[in-house]
Amino acid sequence: MSLVCTTPMCESAQASVNQMVETFASLSADTSFDTSRFKPTVDSIKASFDAEWSWYDPYIPFNPACCTLEKIGQQADILTNQMLSSVGADPVTGPSTGPGIDPLILAGVLFAAFLLVREVRR
Repeated sequence: MSLVCTTPMCESAQASVNQMVETFASLSADTSFDTSRFKPTVDSIKASFDAEWSWYDPYIPFNPACCTLEKIGQQADILTNQMLSSVGADPVTGPSTGPGIDPLILAGVLFAAFLLVREVRR
């Protein structure tokens, strides 16, 4: 888990949940797919996501909600692959969260800002 919760994490989680819902809908037309086995979990993950998600989450650069949403997105990725596996389809990888911000880089930026503020006060 990342120490810094960022916008790409929110976007990735949303993409993962959307992919899960679309996969479920698509597989529901397949007679070999056990809809009743997966529907409660799909509904639960979607409800958890909807309870945490706000339309403005991706616009807040360092949003703690994005870490929670990322965990929900990871659950959606796992379920998507379980659904695909149940009908013999190849698993997919979840959306990338992008490079993110390395905690050391963030610490360096914050330290530089601290030094700059200290210098301005003099």
